[in-house]
Amino acid sequence: MKCLISFTTIHKMMCNILILVYLTCFGNVPAFSKNMPDVVYLSIENRIPLNLYGSNPEDILIKVTPGNVYKRDDSTYAFVPQIESEELKIKLYYKKVLCEVKTVVVKKMPDVVPVFTKEIQGRLRLQDIPNLSTLTLQYPAAFPDELKSTVVSFGLSIMEANSITVYAGNLRGDKLDEHALKALSSVGKNARLILHNIVVQNPRTGQQRLSLVREVVVTD
Repeated sequence: MKCLISFTTIHKMMCNILILVYLTCFGNVPAFSKNMPDVVYLSIENRIPLNLYGSNPEDILIKVTPGNVYKRDDSTYAFVPQIESEELKIKLYYKKVLCEVKTVVVKKMPDVVPVFTKEIQGRLRLQDIPNLSTLTLQYPAAFPDELKSTVVSFGLSIMEANSITVYAGNLRGDKLDEHALKALSSVGKNARLILHNIVVQNPRTGQQRLSLVREVVVTD
């Protein structure tokens, strides 16, 4: 019985190889896009782009274990990883034949760090205050642009070195308004900017409030 199962398995594998060789030589076989990332992120929708090369989209199947794959259009699929993994295999089938396997790493979304333009590691020089206009979110260098969030609103308090508050308010968007800029222009060394109540927007996950308070200190 074991020999029969083994022979059946080998026979099936040989048939699949022959079919794949035939499709490759005489037909059109889809493939994963070359710009498909090697890293995907936990609990959000990650795209699986394909090059169809004229193949029939109805004969394409993508499998991820564990996980479910959803078709977004003829050349784009998506899945939401639920567990971290150093080696998750994404399998591409055409006409029930395995054509390609892509191995990716599943990671947690990186912690988002809100930073002002011109600040350096929580420090802001007095001479750079006039150019301090935008609050951006800092991501790792290789993080894909389509997964990055933008700032929707944020709270800001500006305190002098003696702890007197010269400004406190909530700002819409990612820029300081004229009142905040005016208050900031009057402070001196060791003043503090305290960021809080930061709301960000992501095209995949929608809006979320960051659970952090961040301080930027004014230097010479």
